[in-house]
Amino acid sequence: MEITPDKKRLLDLVERAKTGEIALPEFQLSFVWTRDDVKDLLTSVLKGYFIGSFLLLKVDVESSPFAFRAVAGVGKPAEQLRPDWLILDGQQRLTSLHYAFAAPLLP
Repeated sequence: MEITPDKKRLLDLVERAKTGEIALPEFQLSFVWTRDDVKDLLTSVLKGYFIGSFLLLKVDVESSPFAFRAVAGVGKPAEQLRPDWLILDGQQRLTSLHYAFAAPLLP
């Protein structure tokens, strides 16, 4: 397995999650951050602070090592997803950014 650091724009990651190109492995816990957690993350982003890294696993949707599901708020069933990447670390941050920037309906 090769680990390759890469810089991606946050809005690109949000858009890819929204389209289902980035998904969650089924074993990931559900989104649990509070409004204050999301507010603190957005404050950090706007001030240019480091918000941590995301760990994404490159997958082939036809032979993914894990079952997967959409990021919270995306609203697509697993059979409609075609992920290239699964989020192994950073789900709470990416989901928070999705809710903040894409403004999906809350469940």
